[in-house]
Amino acid sequence: SSPTKSATPSSSLSSKPSSSPSRSSKPSSFPSISSSPTQVCLDTPNWKDVGGNGCDDYTRYGSCSYADSIIAGDMGSASTHCCICGGGSTTCEDLRSKCQKYINVLDLGFNESGLVAPLCKEAESCSCEEAADHDVKIVTNERGEQETVGLYNECKCYFWSRLCEDTRRGEACDYAAEYCCGDYWYFGLGFGFEYLNSPKCYCDFFNYAQKEFGHTLKPKALNISKEFDAPCGQMQDFIAELKSRGLDLRLEYERPSLEAIYYGTDGQNWTNSA
Repeated sequence: SSPTKSATPSSSLSSKPSSSPSRSSKPSSFPSISSSPTQVCLDTPNWKDVGGNGCDDYTRYGSCSYADSIIAGDMGSASTHCCICGGGSTTCEDLRSKCQKYINVLDLGFNESGLVAPLCKEAESCSCEEAADHDVKIVTNERGEQETVGLYNECKCYFWSRLCEDTRRGEACDYAAEYCCGDYWYFGLGFGFEYLNSPKCYCDFFNYAQKEFGHTLKPKALNISKEFDAPCGQMQDFIAELKSRGLDLRLEYERPSLEAIYYGTDGQNWTNSA
């Protein structure tokens, strides 16, 4: 089944949201998509015809005579993708449609590092205009441990979860998990990640991506070469148990003793969290 999202996290960090995650498996409609024309026509980024010519080349030479002929690229012709030839994107729906259709084409949905490429970034931006001031902060302490602040966003959650479900593209699920499930803390070593707003939401996304197409979620906000730890494993149960006793792993004076307990009991190979 499709993953569930977190309820809107509060402004203060907590171990779980105030209510259970409740996103429906299939949104009834795509949120906040404008069908009105954008202020400008946007060429499809990185589109090329069979001769390696992009929309900038068609614009430079001002000729579309052969746009729909044999020189059209694998993704279609200049009349579909280039404004100068009557194509391109003039509405948010155009952008979203192209993002969904070409998300698996190298560099159009995501770049080689898995970060959002211009086509899908533009689709996200115009689809979630109310999130224009959505500012995600990364807090890093003196030990290099990192924490996200303000990651949850409802509109971006639905934008990326829809792409995750419809395109089965791993990077789309990475972004969906972060915007739907909220903040996390990365502190390396055996502990890895602590999911601050909704471990259950991250667990659902993690299992969905693994089961449906063998993808392991990766943190996009931090842009580090690291996969998420299983949010529903023994380590998260251990963290939840400690927090239920009033302990905070982020407190420096508690950390060494907690690490000693974990490693001293062969924590990486636990099979029972009781």
